[in-house]
Amino acid sequence: MDFTLRGSVGKWCRSSDDLLRWILMALCGAGIVVAGYLSYVHFANKVVYCANYSGCELVALSEYSTVHGIPVALAGLALYVVLMGLLIWEMKNLRAFWTRQAFFALAFVGVVYSAYLTYLELFVILSICLWCVSSATILLVMTLLSGVRWLWMPKFRTGG
Repeated sequence: MDFTLRGSVGKWCRSSDDLLRWILMALCGAGIVVAGYLSYVHFANKVVYCANYSGCELVALSEYSTVHGIPVALAGLALYVVLMGLLIWEMKNLRAFWTRQAFFALAFVGVVYSAYLTYLELFVILSICLWCVSSATILLVMTLLSGVRWLWMPKFRTGG
């Protein structure tokens, strides 16, 4: 393997990159749990558990909870699974630097769509879903961390 940086600086950057990858994997796992729960609730026709806060059910039953019949939560679940797959692919093949770019692009699209959904919650539905806000927060943190990995971390690869 040919690292961009040599010596102790290169080792630090390598370990920081690995740490960020593991943090992103944990965030993907959290996103899968959140989106998976909301998908389950949708398909099982269950009530969304939202502690002492009642806004989740209103959001889940709104016309904005599906797009062309597909639950938004299911699309979110698919996004988190694809993002996890990109991280696993990169772990198996360090030459696949393109995975960082793809991860950032998909996470960015997800956070933009989450911002739109949050706008709908605040100004159209007039109710906030804590599950949705947690998913949006997870995506925002993932976008920021993946941007750091893509733009500022050394490129540990020898080819495309």
